[in-house]
Amino acid sequence: MRPAAYSSAQLLHSKAQQTQRTADVYPLPASTTGLLQRYRTALAELDARPAQYTPRNRPTEAGARLLLQRDIEAADAAARRDRQDQQDTAAAETAAAAELYRQQHEHPLYNTLHRPDLLRYWQGNGTPPQMPTKALDRFTPWITRHSASDEDDVRRFAEALTRASYETLQDHLGEYANRYDPARIEPTEQTEKNLRRTLRAAFRQFNEQAAHILQKVGARREKYVSDLTLRTRRNQLAAQIRWIEATTANDGENTVRLSDCIRTAEARQSELYTLCKGQESYFISQGYTPLFVTVTTPPQYHPAPSYGQTSWDGSTPTDSHQYLTKRWARVRAKLWKKHHIRLDGFRVTEPHKDGAEHWHMMLYLKPEHMEIVADAIDSKFKHSAHAVTYKHDFDKPDPAKDRATAAAYMLKYIIKTLGGDAAEGTSAANDDDFMGEADRADAWRSTWGIRGFQFFGVLGGKITTWRELRRIKTQPEEPDACYLWRSARGGRGHHFIAKVREMLRGASIDDTPPLAIIKEVTEVWTDPDPDTGEAFKTGYKAGRVLGLQINGVQYLTHGSKWTLDTDFSLLNSGDTVIPKYPRATHKKASPIHPPPDGDPQGGAIPSGERGSWHE
Repeated sequence: MRPAAYSSAQLLHSKAQQTQRTADVYPLPASTTGLLQRYRTALAELDARPAQYTPRNRPTEAGARLLLQRDIEAADAAARRDRQDQQDTAAAETAAAAELYRQQHEHPLYNTLHRPDLLRYWQGNGTPPQMPTKALDRFTPWITRHSASDEDDVRRFAEALTRASYETLQDHLGEYANRYDPARIEPTEQTEKNLRRTLRAAFRQFNEQAAHILQKVGARREKYVSDLTLRTRRNQLAAQIRWIEATTANDGENTVRLSDCIRTAEARQSELYTLCKGQESYFISQGYTPLFVTVTTPPQYHPAPSYGQTSWDGSTPTDSHQYLTKRWARVRAKLWKKHHIRLDGFRVTEPHKDGAEHWHMMLYLKPEHMEIVADAIDSKFKHSAHAVTYKHDFDKPDPAKDRATAAAYMLKYIIKTLGGDAAEGTSAANDDDFMGEADRADAWRSTWGIRGFQFFGVLGGKITTWRELRRIKTQPEEPDACYLWRSARGGRGHHFIAKVREMLRGASIDDTPPLAIIKEVTEVWTDPDPDTGEAFKTGYKAGRVLGLQINGVQYLTHGSKWTLDTDFSLLNSGDTVIPKYPRATHKKASPIHPPPDGDPQGGAIPSGERGSWHE
């Protein structure tokens, strides 16, 4: 046995037990607990040594205490380093979270109705969605901050903006304020009603643009428009129906329900098809050939093309509409200037699945002009191999081979333009997919303010003439007016077009037009001078339609002026045009002035479906 060595081992063992008792009262870090275990292992090895291996320098109590204290201090230092590393890591994570919070709140799409989709995209990809170069060109920072506003906010903003100068309107609304420019010939009056329409359009369009940026709209996603925009459109139509049912019209003598005198979608569809059929019948009888043309926009206008990689630059459907309109105007000007060819036909506007615009047109051309017109269209629209398509086999209708007449072929586009309600009584009413697409296409046109259809040529601008003729109750005595009246009242579009063309051909530029719409005229005056009180007349502004003038004879169709009375107690139920959500409780900022420091939103942001304020 080794008594000296054993007594030293006992010292180490006693110190280890003391450290263990301390650890039981004050828990030590894992490193110190491991140190105690190492001491026990060393003591066991020391006890197991043979006598000849007794150490020359026997450990003393002071030495054992020094060794143990040094190891404990090393373990404590390691524990402090671990705690510091944990604190540094937590501080870095907090700073990163704060920076992410700031970036998300400053992102242009954070205040839209698509905020939850933005946060999910950000979380899933680790980065925000890519922002194309032109994505925000049409939208001011004020619009991006308030695009999630509900109907109450819209009314509050409109009331405040009625007192704002045009410069303030431009600062807040950008190009949406152009219609209120005093320098325009007929600027829009800066009323609450007009401003509400402008604000709703701006907010809806930016929310839909946000859906395009987030890649929510496309052939394999939400077709034509986002689901949120579709719900907004349905709410709007439902609100219109409730308002119509709660409103009566009164001219001082008679009172009628507004629902009994509005034009339904079926009536509009019937009217358009009658004129299309008359157009087809007349021009084919004159030796013309129908040519169906589809023109599309270049790839930079497509947010999510069905094939290939996207090269979208952030252009909106409004930009694609302007592209098509300008190039079509150049085609018509070129054909008239170089070949003296005037185009007659009918145009329908439709969206692609990703919201980009394209046109379908039914043209009526002389056979010798077919190639000239096709070359002119290709020169302006053929940006790729399939950018322009033609169909001209309408002269031999064959239902077995899916060949229809020109007017029948356009019927499905007319129904799709007017919405699903126009399909009542047709085979399309039983096609759920077609009806769903028609409703989405209607929501697309409503959101972007794009005209759905248009006649050009002889019938260009003559739909109002057709409608006013049908309102004349007694047969006119003047021969041309009588012929037009009988054609319109009898639904004979062929004879109506023939007479209109005959009258326009014989008219001179200097003469009084043979066909004209009579409108109510209002004088436009300047604001009174603050010093003298004088006001000056600057011109006239056309108002509502009063009737027709045919060969100098006037026919009034709107003699009395009707007023509308609405029972608002019937409008308290149902959703608003812009859906309402629970609101945050903090104070709102002024709708005109910039938001205060610390409030990047510039106003309360609803919670619920759109995410909470602190999300």
